[in-house]
Amino acid sequence: MNQVVAPPERRKSAREKLLDAALIVIRQKGYSATSVDDLCRAAGVTKGAFFHHFDSKEALGAAAADYWSQVTGGLFETAPYHQHDDPLQRVLAYIDFRRMLIAGEVCAFTCVAGTMVQETYDQHPAIRDACRASIFGHAEKLEPDIEAALRQ
Repeated sequence: MNQVVAPPERRKSAREKLLDAALIVIRQKGYSATSVDDLCRAAGVTKGAFFHHFDSKEALGAAAADYWSQVTGGLFETAPYHQHDDPLQRVLAYIDFRRMLIAGEVCAFTCVAGTMVQETYDQHPAIRDACRASIFGHAEKLEPDIEAALRQ
């Protein structure tokens, strides 16, 4: 009798745990109020693990903005608004999709990139640039649909 055994779930690396923790803790407390100790505690890793993966809190902040783009990018890539053939209907469905996202708890829909860029704009250019890429990356993907809808 053959049994099918599911492969074991891949364990997250300390780096991934820290990035996941950053998305949660920074959205709850803000970037400035979040300490390396807070991040390590939330991730369940040591400070040594933190500094093995990130040179500084700023380096983690920039990496967290990139990670946020990856996480939300997957969400937006598979969103139902893409199913519409008509560009205007896609734009309107995108707006409905965004409304659905903000219907939950505040912490569930806040943008970690938006939170960080507000606090760090002048002091941390690496974070500012990573947040800019994240925020504008989503907007740029919608531009062709807006332009096509305006031409109709």
